Amino acid sequence: MAKKKNGNNEGSIRKRKNGQWEGRYTIGYDSRGKQKQVSVYGKTRAEVAKKINEKVSAIQNGTYIVPRDITLSEWLNIWLTSYAYIKVRPSTYASYQAYIDRHVSPLIGGLKLQKLTTNQLQVFFNEKRMNGRIDGKGGLSPKTIRNMYNMLHEALQQAVINKILSINVSEGVVLPSKEEKEIIVFKPDEQRAIIEAARKDRLGFAIELDFFTGLRLGELCALKWSDIDLTAKEFRVRRTLQRVQKKTSDIKAKGKRTQIVEGAPKTKKGNRVIPLTDTMLQKLLVHRARQLFEKRRLGKGYSDNGYVFANEFGGAIEPSYMRDVYDRILKNANAPHYTFHTIRHTFATRAIENDMPVKVVSEILGHSSVQLTMDPLLSSVDFRETKCSGENGESLIIENNFTQEQLSDFAI
Repeated sequence: MAKKKNGNNEGSIRKRKNGQWEGRYTIGYDSRGKQKQVSVYGKTRAEVAKKINEKVSAIQNGTYIVPRDITLSEWLNIWLTSYAYIKVRPSTYASYQAYIDRHVSPLIGGLKLQKLTTNQLQVFFNEKRMNGRIDGKGGLSPKTIRNMYNMLHEALQQAVINKILSINVSEGVVLPSKEEKEIIVFKPDEQRAIIEAARKDRLGFAIELDFFTGLRLGELCALKWSDIDLTAKEFRVRRTLQRVQKKTSDIKAKGKRTQIVEGAPKTKKGNRVIPLTDTMLQKLLVHRARQLFEKRRLGKGYSDNGYVFANEFGGAIEPSYMRDVYDRILKNANAPHYTFHTIRHTFATRAIENDMPVKVVSEILGHSSVQLTMDPLLSSVDFRETKCSGENGESLIIENNFTQEQLSDFAI
């Protein structure tokens, strides 16, 4: 017998050969994006539809009682969509989805949640440490292992709260020690060469500005003219721009696997005010003038989205494209090919070398604590607590002499 068309949120409903009605609702997705479904039964179609609607509603509001034979993967997907989704950043959500799909589900996702043991988790993490990379080139880093563990621990703790599990079996897992990474910075002559090469690139000022502000890549791409106060000679970091993987259900509905999103800064202290140097403010105004010229030249074809660093049509510059710009500039400067984050480390190092107090550096970087700023720098900088001033007028915080009339010419 053909299935009758379902109503909203009814899932899949059919009449069985014995006359009974069966309905199915989705509780998550497996590693291949296939729906994981649970069946309910009733004497009439209306009865089954009501049961499904109740289950779907419970999943959405977090009161769903999980079937006792649920697998680890099934629970992780329920936890991800019902609990984690409402509180984590889009990029964190995408990372969790990848951990589940690429790492947990293929190895231990099929294990029954209530029969999961500490030893099984320990073997899993040991294997990931040795051979966990998707490309087959070795194991995952201790940091990635810890991130994955934190996800699993939180999901299993929610299962304890929901009375699905009596204990959190991840508590006894032993994790690898943290690795102390060597902090790499550009040497002064390398920095000068990079800035010189950047001046020949349409988006090169983004790289130069970052050397004097230490913005994260996503923060740099998300910077808007509305964030800048020319009179106060400062700007506020309010958001970050990222391309993240969509929820599995959204991928199935719309096809595209990723999307560009504007999110909050990485931490609470990430929402911060950064002062502009006299030199940077002047160059920012020149950059603004060039952008306004592009806007006038393109006319109606230009869609102004307010970004400081925009493409030729006024749209956002994706972090991946900004990395390409950075790589191109490094090549032209014959500079070492370090990661984009090296600019941030270089900013912090130069600031300390120019006698900026560590507390000020920490606030500009948006770190949650001064210790987070100090630890990686102490090994590479002759640290000393002195006044905040430069030796030749090029310190990172100085007064500028622009008049209000000059600033108004470039009204934002």
